[in-house]
Amino acid sequence: MEGDEGYEKSLVRWADNAIKKAGIVVQATCLDDIVKTVKFANENHLDFAVCCGGHASSGSSSSEGGVVLNVRKLNKVRG
Repeated sequence: MEGDEGYEKSLVRWADNAIKKAGIVVQATCLDDIVKTVKFANENHLDFAVCCGGHASSGSSSSEGGVVLNVRKLNKVRG
C-alpha cells in the first residue's frame, strides 16, 4: 500500500505512461499468494492487473486504485 516500503518502486514501469497508483501491490512469492490475491480482488470487485516484467506500454500491468499482482519474484522453475 502507499507509504509501505517498496511501494513506489513497485509502480515503476518500462514506459512512464504506464505508471498508475495501485491501491494494493502484492509481491507474490508462491502459488498461494496468487490464489489469495485473485480471490480477494474478485470478491471485492476491484480492478486487477498482473505485472511481470512491467514492459506493457499500454498500462495493462498497472491499476489506478486497484490491485496489482506482481509476480517478478517468481522467476525459477522447479521440477
